[in-house]
Amino acid sequence: MKKSKFAFALGVALSVQGAAAPYTLAQDSPSTGALRVEGVAVRVGERGTAAPVVFLLSDVELRARLRLAGESRGPLPLAELPSELLRATLDELVGEALISREGERVQLPEPSDNAVRREVRRLENLGGGAERTAALLRALGASPDELRTSARRRAQASIFLESNLQADAAVDDLELERVYESGEHPFIGQELDDVREAMRVWLLRSRIAGAVERWVEALSARETVVYFAPYH
Repeated sequence: MKKSKFAFALGVALSVQGAAAPYTLAQDSPSTGALRVEGVAVRVGERGTAAPVVFLLSDVELRARLRLAGESRGPLPLAELPSELLRATLDELVGEALISREGERVQLPEPSDNAVRREVRRLENLGGGAERTAALLRALGASPDELRTSARRRAQASIFLESNLQADAAVDDLELERVYESGEHPFIGQELDDVREAMRVWLLRSRIAGAVERWVEALSARETVVYFAPYH
């Protein structure tokens, strides 16, 4: 398995872990004039030498609105957000912080500038592209630095995951054929030879997403996570 495919699958896994199903804002909700909600949503980490990671309510809302912006091509999602989406987004951010802190604890190297830029692009893609993301930031009165801070944390988490998940990076042909024959995949009705590489990436993404979920669960059990958000 080429490293580029592994890195791609890892990025996807970080983006979807804890993420909620697609949401549509209520049609009668206001579409302009969104206010950023301030206050602490969660504090992650009380042990060790690394400083706790603190997420504000506005951090959670920004990530949630990025996801909504990328799922639609209409007006920017500035209306009130469903509590279920906020809760799932908060869990996503906590997962990233837990993995990032573990990388610091075991003294992994800092992410390179290229790695951070790559995560910025992934967050922009989450928001529907660089232009739509920039428009959302302006509408919310948010700074691009907020996106870069999030990207740096995701890049740090990716370093940790990549160093621990290499055993999950290979999908051989026997496994590919076994899963194809089982019918438990999204390629029903297509010939294996036509979807072999796409299916290989899908399997890799699924495997890594499961491993990320297990890491987050394990780290949650030994880290202190204090929630303040009213929707958690």
